[in-house]
Amino acid sequence: PQHPIWSAFFQGAQDASLYSIYVNANPGAGPQRGVFAGKEIADPVTTTWGSFSIVRATVRLLTAALEDDEGNERFVLVSDNAIPLRRFDAVYCTLMAGRGILNPS
Repeated sequence: PQHPIWSAFFQGAQDASLYSIYVNANPGAGPQRGVFAGKEIADPVTTTWGSFSIVRATVRLLTAALEDDEGNERFVLVSDNAIPLRRFDAVYCTLMAGRGILNPS
């Protein structure tokens, strides 16, 4: 539901080839909007908070990402109500540097 915020986040990317988006949307959740439109994986997993279905969905997402592009090597998993706290370039640089956390300095 945070489509406008995520759209603004990804507009901060200098090149759209720097990222790929894959969505596991619960069946019947309605069409995705913004940057998430058309990014749904085939055969999504119906998820329930705190259940093993989250693991199944994660495996499906990672499988879809690797089948789509073997060059995909770093992953960020977010829930449908998450919002980014850093700009795209800060997150990207941190991921590519191999550090495990975002450093506020």
